This record gives sequence, C-alpha cells and structure tokens, in this order.
Amino acid sequence: MKRRASTTDLLTWSDFDTAFDAYKEGVHDGVGFCFCSADPFVFIDLDDCVDPETKTVEDWAKDLARSFEDATYVELSPSETGLHIIIEARFRGGKRRGQIEVYGQDRFSTITGQRVEVLQ
Repeated sequence: MKRRASTTDLLTWSDFDTAFDAYKEGVHDGVGFCFCSADPFVFIDLDDCVDPETKTVEDWAKDLARSFEDATYVELSPSETGLHIIIEARFRGGKRRGQIEVYGQDRFSTITGQRVEVLQ
C-alpha cells in the first residue's frame, strides 16, 4: 500500500528509485527531498523572484544565491516564479521573512531539476 510520507518520520520515506518509479507510474506528481537533522543540507526558498515568461531572475535573488559561491544547487520552483537554493550547511528549524524561507529540517520540497545558473 502506498501512502504519503511524513517530514518528521523517516520510516515513511522512500529511496529515489522507488519515488521516481511511483512518479513515472502516475502515483505522485513529482519527486522531492525531505530535509532532516541527519543530512548536511539547508533549503532556501525564494518566492516571486523569477519572471515566468522570460525566466529572468531578480537581482536580489541572484545576489543571495551568489553569496553561497559554488556550494549551491539552484533551480526553478514548481511555480516557475521562485527559486530553490540548496546549500551544504547546518541550520536547525525554519525561518521565514518576506519572500525568503530557510529550513534545515522537517521540510519537504519538490525537486524540479530545472537548474538555474545565477553566477553569470
């Protein structure tokens, strides 16, 4: 029986191959990642910083992504109007201020694979 995972219960999580197979079978809308205290990643979600038609990234979002240098993965969010930044760092909990959310654990994000180069 397939069931939804919990961001706080790793026993409900699947490996990538299982999740991707379920996605290909139409069971789920996409594949994602649960950020937890055991992994070395922090998730930064930037809202309303990408023009959905031109894919132009606003300067404030570019500057923020660039501040992490080469330790980042940057992609378009599912709405294509925001960015996801994943960095290798430690951060407990979560924080939101305006258009920026930062989470180090207990958070799930869909991974789009639509990588954005902001260092140019």
